[in-house]
Amino acid sequence: MCVGLQVLALKHHTSKLEDFTDLLNLTTYGFRGEALSSLCALGNLTVETRTKNEPVATLLTFDHSGLLTAEKKTARQIGTTVTVRKLFSNLPVRSKEFKRNIRKEYGKLVSLLNVSFFLTNFFDIHTCLDHIVFFLPE
Repeated sequence: MCVGLQVLALKHHTSKLEDFTDLLNLTTYGFRGEALSSLCALGNLTVETRTKNEPVATLLTFDHSGLLTAEKKTARQIGTTVTVRKLFSNLPVRSKEFKRNIRKEYGKLVSLLNVSFFLTNFFDIHTCLDHIVFFLPE
């Protein structure tokens, strides 16, 4: 198993930066570090990914603390899909409030994601009332 996959969703981890000067050479925004760790804390996170150098994709499942709990091979095109299911399932008060105001919260979420998409044109978003899927190109 690749070490990068094991730490993908852990707090304060990244494979892009080894020292401060690496900040000057970034070529992508990425979707790492605190973002994936925060998504783990909010629900059930899976990452499905495949590079052009891989014949098959890898499906990764993480626990709420960001630890990799499962890894399996799967079929998909080149790219990455980040999925969060059961949003707020481990935060009962937040879950109850979210469900109580679902239409309002959903509208705010879609607006925010659409603005992010149009500003960065970096990912594609599909949303449902029970989960959000980000499609990241290679």
